[in-house]
Amino acid sequence: MTPETAGPAKGDFLLHAEELSHHFPDGTLAIDGVNFHVRRGEFLLLMGRNGSGKTVLIRHLNGLYKPTGGEVFLEGQPIRHNLRETRRRIGLVFQDADSQIVGQTVWRDIAFGPENLRLDREEIERRVEAALRLLGLEHLRDHRPHLLSGGEKRRLAIAGVFAMDPDIIILDEPFSNLDFEGVRQVLEGILALHRKGHTIILVTHDFEKSAAHAERVVIMDRGRIAADGPPEEIVGILGDFGIRVPFGSDRSMESLTWLNQ
Repeated sequence: MTPETAGPAKGDFLLHAEELSHHFPDGTLAIDGVNFHVRRGEFLLLMGRNGSGKTVLIRHLNGLYKPTGGEVFLEGQPIRHNLRETRRRIGLVFQDADSQIVGQTVWRDIAFGPENLRLDREEIERRVEAALRLLGLEHLRDHRPHLLSGGEKRRLAIAGVFAMDPDIIILDEPFSNLDFEGVRQVLEGILALHRKGHTIILVTHDFEKSAAHAERVVIMDRGRIAADGPPEEIVGILGDFGIRVPFGSDRSMESLTWLNQ
């Protein structure tokens, strides 16, 4: 386990942050000199107790927040040089799915992003249909989004981001307040995105729901990265950082798999 990696092989990183810091207007230090990286095709869990800096960090990764120190790089180039392209290539799914719903129907909601990219009608239709299939929403295409279940709304938010065809998809607590079936549906959608080649950064408190599918776990604590390693190494220290330890945490990662792949 190694905290905060900013090693020499930065060319291997699809996305990385160097000495990233953020002060809120009231002077609160939210993140403090964070070095963070993700490689193309990774499935990474970002964890930590409430207030540890996770959400602040991910909002820097696609330029929603401006750092008070440090820099974020996408394929070696500072993201501030082209925020429009950064936000196309790095999709962010918020915890509150309702905040991302803009269309009158499921189909129209998914089409919103591609339309803003000014794609031609044929390409928009292709992307929307692909997103409906991938996230299992085909039968809901003409439904009003606000009448969907919690799990369906989360999948719709993910479908809307997928239709933008980003390289990286960041999901902020996608399992929050969902029942078992909702979690299963959303996790299936996330795994489908990863199989399609998208890099996944999953912010979650639920280690046991996704650890068996992840390659790395990064833990934040008090605005800094406290641990970074494979799930089987991280599981033993979860409790030290206020993260619920899975029942029988000495079990193999395979025993934590929720879905039969």
